[in-house]
Amino acid sequence: MNVQGPGNNNYSLTPMENVFWASSPSGAFKVTVHNYNNRTLPDTVFIDGNRKVPFRVRLRRGGDALGSEVWFTGSAGPAQTVTCFSWTNSGSGALGRMVVLPPLPNGGTFEEMCTAHGVTYTRGQGYYALVRKSENVSEKKDMMLHNMSNDTFTMGAGPCRAALGKPATGAIKVTPGDVPDDHMLFIQSTSHNRKLPSGVHALMMVPTVAEAIRHRRAGT
Repeated sequence: MNVQGPGNNNYSLTPMENVFWASSPSGAFKVTVHNYNNRTLPDTVFIDGNRKVPFRVRLRRGGDALGSEVWFTGSAGPAQTVTCFSWTNSGSGALGRMVVLPPLPNGGTFEEMCTAHGVTYTRGQGYYALVRKSENVSEKKDMMLHNMSNDTFTMGAGPCRAALGKPATGAIKVTPGDVPDDHMLFIQSTSHNRKLPSGVHALMMVPTVAEAIRHRRAGT
């Protein structure tokens, strides 16, 4: 985000900017304000090149403020960076571009399941749900952990391995007993034409977050 005046020779006392992220992945996040430099102009209020510039930052999540309205009020001098907020997203707020596909009565490939549910199919973007007694997962395979109670995801092999209590590297064996209650584990498929048997959910990474949210609202 780069906040400037409305023109090269224009100054504003109340510049405003916003960042919107429809879905954020798991991980550590930090919101900072960095004052790159102060501009000056004679015969105005902008004459002190070393002044601190006041600012306010509001953080909102999921359409609602975190707790009550969460504001950070501060100021930054030239070349100064101020940390306003920091938090860790462990899946409780990550929506992503994932759409969970209910099983087909007679099973089907990822493409067939997408067609049946009106979801955009992209080759190589399919995941299958863990249903067998055990599954060997190589270090190269990605994983998604779906929290079914709030329809959010822990995304990526690393965060999923941590949530399952598994080593961060190397091949692992996972069983349904490793998966927390009210969760479903999806494992990346290395075969785009894999046919999932009846009773097995699939997950498809769709092109946009907007499509994923649309299907969630429709109850796909």
